[in-house]
Amino acid sequence: MINGQTIEVTIPERGLSDQRVRILGLDLAALPDKSWRDGAKIRLQELIANQVVRLELETSDPDGYNRLLAHVWRNNILISEQLAKEGYVLTNDKYPHKYSDRLVYAQEYARTLDYGMWK
Repeated sequence: MINGQTIEVTIPERGLSDQRVRILGLDLAALPDKSWRDGAKIRLQELIANQVVRLELETSDPDGYNRLLAHVWRNNILISEQLAKEGYVLTNDKYPHKYSDRLVYAQEYARTLDYGMWK
C-alpha cells in the first residue's frame, strides 16, 4: 500500500510483482488535512489487504511514474466508489472516465449524509 489512491499488486499473468497501480477518479492531494489522507489509506487497506482484486485498465501504458492506471474491483465493489461513498476521498473530475458519474454520485451521497470528511 503506497497511499490512499496508489496500491501495489502482484500480477502473475504478466510476471509482475509489486506493480504500482494508480486508482482512477480519486484526488487525495485536494484533501486539506493529512489525517484525512491517512484515513483514506487505512480504509483502502481494510478494503483490499490480502484480497484478490480485479484491475480494469483505462490504458495499457503506464503513467509518468510507471504506474498502471486502473479501476480496482474487489468482488463487485468498485473501490474508488466505495471510498467516495464513505466520505474518505474526493473525486477527481478533471479527467473523465467511464465511472465518473458513479463517483460523483457517491461523493454527493456521502456529503448529503455527512459521512467521513463531510461530518
